[in-house]
Parts: sequence; C-alpha cells; structure tokens
Amino acid sequence: AERAHLDASTHSSESTTSSASSSLTMMMSPFRYHPSHVLDFPRFMMSDPFFSSQGGAIEAQMPEMRETDNAYQIQVSCPGINPEDIQVTIHAGRLVVKGETKSSRDGWESHRRVEKSVQLPESAIDTTGVEAINEHGMLLISVPKIRLQTPTPRSIPVKTAAALKQ
Repeated sequence: AERAHLDASTHSSESTTSSASSSLTMMMSPFRYHPSHVLDFPRFMMSDPFFSSQGGAIEAQMPEMRETDNAYQIQVSCPGINPEDIQVTIHAGRLVVKGETKSSRDGWESHRRVEKSVQLPESAIDTTGVEAINEHGMLLISVPKIRLQTPTPRSIPVKTAAALKQ
C-alpha cells in the first residue's frame, strides 16, 4: 500500500510540472522514480550470502530471552564458534557474549564473530550462579534470580513512655 501511494504521488506531480523542472527533479533525486528498488535494498542485502550470517558477517539475530520463576534464560546463536572462543561476562546487570573464530582452508580465509548483549535488572540477579552451556552452536545462559525471603507477619509490642523512663 505504501509503494502504491509513493508511485501515485510521483505520477500526479509529473503531470503538473514542465519537462525542464521534471528533469531537474529527477537529477536531484535519482531514487524518486524507483522507490520500490530503494525499499527492497535491505532485503536484497540480507538474502545475499556475502552479507548474511552464513557468509561470515556479524549475525543480526537478537538473543532470545525468557524469564522463569527462578532465572532469566538467554539463548544466543554462535554457529561455527568453538566454546573455548566464547567469552560471557556480566557487569552492572549487562550480560555480554563475545565470540570469534578465524580459519583458512584451500587458500580461503573465514572469519566469524558474534557480539550480543542483554540488559537484566541488576538488583534482581545472582551473578555468582550464572551458567553457560554450548550445544551445537547454541549458547544457553542461565542467570539465577535473587531469592527474596517471603515476608512473615511479626507482632511488635507497644511500650508506654513511662516504661521507657525507668
């Protein structure tokens, strides 16, 4: 619908302008007459193996995160990166995953890199119990929540001022 609107507005302005001003407008805005090509460019880039994550570029996926009663679970895709080449750090509630690998075969060099971060509620996590497990290129990180004690009702005795003076 947006493309149709762009094309319609382009054609209506063409009919009201002179030939000279139309040429000038086209020179000043080369994408004006091809808005669909401009809008399709990001899709073209991601479909090309050179620019996609399969071609060795930085992977564009966001980490998946879910919350359970006891922990935050974060899943990060790290295909082709050995577990010993992955660093997981947590500081001030920010969990950072970095991984990098380089290899060469038959004269071709390959480079893969992953860097993802997730902000967690700093006051609600136990950083001493964080675990990371890599299984077939998927890194699963579990960040335990701090277990708050359930408040129990407590009776407070009321004293008199005279009792405090003695």
